[in-house]
Amino acid sequence: MAAALLLASTFSQAQAPAPPVEHLRYGGDQAFAPIEWLDAKGQPQGLQIDLLNEIARETGLRLDVRMGPWNEIEAAFRAGEIDAVSMSVVESRRTWATFSPAHAVPALAVYYRRIDPAPQSLADVVRGVIAIRRSAPMLETRDEFFSGPGARVLLTDTAVEALAAVRDGRADTAVMPRTYGDAALATQPMPALTVSPFDLRLQSYAFATAPQNAALRERINVALARLEASGRLQALRLKWLGTPVQNAARQSLEVTIGWQRYALGALGAALLATVAAVLWLLGRRRTRRAAEAVARREAEQALQAAEERLSHSFTGHPDAMLITERGTHAVLDVNDACCRLVGLDREAIIGQPIDRNPQLAGVSGIEAVEREFAAAGGVHSAPVQFTGADGATRSCLVWSEPLRQGEVRCAFSIVRDVTGELAANDQLRDDYNAALARVRSSEGERAALQARAELADAEVVRFTSFVAHDLKAPLRAVRGFTGLLKRDLAIGRLAEANAHADQIDNAARRMDKLVDALTRLSRAGQAAPHLERLDMNTQVAQTWALIVASNAPRSVAFAAEPLPSTLGDAGLVAQVWQNLLENAFKFTAAVTDAKVSITSFEEGGRPWYRVADNGAGFASDRAQNLFEPFQRMHSSAEFSGTGIGLSLVRRVVRAHGGEVRARSAVGAGTVIEFCLAPAAAAAFTQDPQG
Repeated sequence: MAAALLLASTFSQAQAPAPPVEHLRYGGDQAFAPIEWLDAKGQPQGLQIDLLNEIARETGLRLDVRMGPWNEIEAAFRAGEIDAVSMSVVESRRTWATFSPAHAVPALAVYYRRIDPAPQSLADVVRGVIAIRRSAPMLETRDEFFSGPGARVLLTDTAVEALAAVRDGRADTAVMPRTYGDAALATQPMPALTVSPFDLRLQSYAFATAPQNAALRERINVALARLEASGRLQALRLKWLGTPVQNAARQSLEVTIGWQRYALGALGAALLATVAAVLWLLGRRRTRRAAEAVARREAEQALQAAEERLSHSFTGHPDAMLITERGTHAVLDVNDACCRLVGLDREAIIGQPIDRNPQLAGVSGIEAVEREFAAAGGVHSAPVQFTGADGATRSCLVWSEPLRQGEVRCAFSIVRDVTGELAANDQLRDDYNAALARVRSSEGERAALQARAELADAEVVRFTSFVAHDLKAPLRAVRGFTGLLKRDLAIGRLAEANAHADQIDNAARRMDKLVDALTRLSRAGQAAPHLERLDMNTQVAQTWALIVASNAPRSVAFAAEPLPSTLGDAGLVAQVWQNLLENAFKFTAAVTDAKVSITSFEEGGRPWYRVADNGAGFASDRAQNLFEPFQRMHSSAEFSGTGIGLSLVRRVVRAHGGEVRARSAVGAGTVIEFCLAPAAAAAFTQDPQG
């Protein structure tokens, strides 16, 4: 099916840059090896610690790691004393924490009595009574994986109690993180118990931040994606979790593919057994070892029979299954159910990149599935919709896990058509539609972010060309006059040499002004404005007095009517008045009866401020370029300046959520009008005295 293939590839995500967060206060469990713990010297160790150091290198964050008992760490996180923790992804925790994509699957150990047969799979475990601790992750694990027909769970308050229940025969197995079980047995030995050689991978593990801390969460997510793409996150999993990630993914697929979360109970248990068998077959085909010479023929015959049975399970399974090569999207194998679902023969699917098939185009929700596969290393019960061979819309759930066949990196995917189940179950249909709506909403937001990012990239390119153009002019002047200076010094023409030195100094000053202006422009609007009540009359009076004092005396008729107060950042708004009044003063220099006026008016429920002059003006058809960097309306020979001032005005006004506009006519003067944020309009008073 279309959906499943897309899961097969590794995808990179373009992320919009998050606001800078300089310090990361991280809280960790002091006794949760190998994920995180304190060693005998009191030093933090484990997967999370190494991963945090990698994230710090990626983001520039400074780390402050605090380790302690988990109940204390959780309380500190919920009180806002800690910025981030790592924990199992539990739905009940989403009311006070927001999770990044899962980056690890901690192992749950299965403890049982030595005299009993060793459980070999999740199916063996759920046949008996399971003892678990009464913790949020384990309760959710119970609801999702131990709640099928006939499942029996014994809840206990501690790991010791769960193990004692197995020892005393009240439970058949105890399931818990290995570090908790081994610690309990160290304090209270139970020789009658042992631990199964296989682990259950039932809980996703991820970074958690406060819901309002989106900036930090975004930086962590971007760093995780880069570490996954570079292979460094994979290396950390191998180092600390002990088994290759594909084995962990195989076990995760075996135990999480169950349909319990969608109330399909027994079908999930049957599917688990089939998936485990199919994955075993695929690995066995690649890694078959020769039997002992004495029993080689018998072993090969038995193996062939087993492979035939397993191959039949794959081919004849009622759910659509397929194997795809990551990167090329080429389909390596499909079963009959997949062919029926998409309405294509195996020959039309195998060997072809599935995303190029028009039958499978336009699958709703598939881009979100692709990103989940790339970020989390797998996909679990993701909703997708597509048009089936009969022309009807098919609602499906997709699971996909990484798989390696020799040197080929693949994905093993299962697509379950749940259209019938949704039609028969109102609650299930509502849940499915809600999940699909979230996926589509996320896609819309992502498209908007992408569009803004492309617009920002275009603006950077344009801005860079402006900077290069305006900086090259004084540089050319410096180079030209330097050559003349050397020539005149060589022949003793000191007066001319001094004149050339003055020109070099003027060019250097010009460059210095440009750099200062660019610095102001880059800083304006970077951080959210610090809003306070502003007396705009005082701002205008102080700014005009400073301009008059710093320029040669000349006659300018200046008039400012009483202005309404507003909310704004005092420092930023002062830059707006500085640039607007300075321009009005400058461009009236050649007018005998120079006039500058400051007025205000209300429009759209907001106060607007107007600066008008009767100076040189410019053609009105060029007004749309007025606020672009370096877009000068007059040559530098007529009026000095950097061409940055009005760009800074627009950036400050936009940072407040406001607007700025201009109109002008050659020889008649210019009018600039601006307003600040709509939020400020609700707080300003119509009293001109503020």
